[in-house]
Amino acid sequence: MRLISPVFRRITQSLRAGDAATRVGVCVGFDSMAMVVVPAGSEPQVRACKVAKISDGKAVQAALKQFVNKNHLRGMSAVLTLPSSEFDLHQLERPDVPEAELAQAMRWKLKDLIDYPVSRAVVDVFPAAPGRHGSTNSVFAVSADKDKLSERVEQIKSAGLKLARIDIAVLAIRNLAMATLDLQETTGVLQVTADRSFLFIYHNETFYLHRVINIRAAQLHTESSEERADITDQVALEIQRTMDYYDTHYNRAPVRHLYFLHDEEHAGWLVAGVGEQLGLNTAIFTHPLWSRGDDNSEALQQGFHSLLPLALGGALG
Repeated sequence: MRLISPVFRRITQSLRAGDAATRVGVCVGFDSMAMVVVPAGSEPQVRACKVAKISDGKAVQAALKQFVNKNHLRGMSAVLTLPSSEFDLHQLERPDVPEAELAQAMRWKLKDLIDYPVSRAVVDVFPAAPGRHGSTNSVFAVSADKDKLSERVEQIKSAGLKLARIDIAVLAIRNLAMATLDLQETTGVLQVTADRSFLFIYHNETFYLHRVINIRAAQLHTESSEERADITDQVALEIQRTMDYYDTHYNRAPVRHLYFLHDEEHAGWLVAGVGEQLGLNTAIFTHPLWSRGDDNSEALQQGFHSLLPLALGGALG
């Protein structure tokens, strides 16, 4: 996935799995950031990773420089993955324009759907999956605020890295799932973050749809059986609605597996409850790649962090 506008024309080379170069994955959130190094080689692994607390742009740049210098990464290619809070994703009808004009045409379709001026929007598109009858007249349109994106680009450059691609959470998770799961059957991934949760549906390499669920990570810390039951019911209902939509609109087998992108300690009860209600194979989305990393890495010792999978998935793409 590449977000390209006149400001970002230099971002033209897309990394692909199996490229010879070592890749650095970066993902910046509201108050923390994650950085990952994936060395060259056909079998992905983690050489080093780091989670850092941040308070402003200076803290982001300082953390990046420290990570680059410590791991001797200057001059290497980097992939910036935007978390779901940093971009907008809409499935919209495809306008009847040439491919080269598609992103520009979609910009005006987005003007009433984003909360910043369309003149500041960086827009890119990628194909939507064919519907039940084998055809599609829609595309996914991705937009991000150019001012925020420009700041991230400059931070990565100032740290001595070469920005090769900008990715988004939904596709980064797809990349990670392809590296660690069997996606030959339709699979759902539920990512729980600090402010909300996101459900993604994949089959093979294809992303089909997503849904926002208003459950925050802090809510999973509850010990109240009543609150746990309410949360389980809410999440199961939203997942069932999404699966019903998927079954109606796509000519694919139904969802068979559902993975939760969160830690076992806080999400284990939800995984079990949702699986029981919906009759699905549910599990925590574990990361075998972490175990192949630097045992001295602070991030590996910390265990789960919501931005680490996004940084890694971006680097794997």
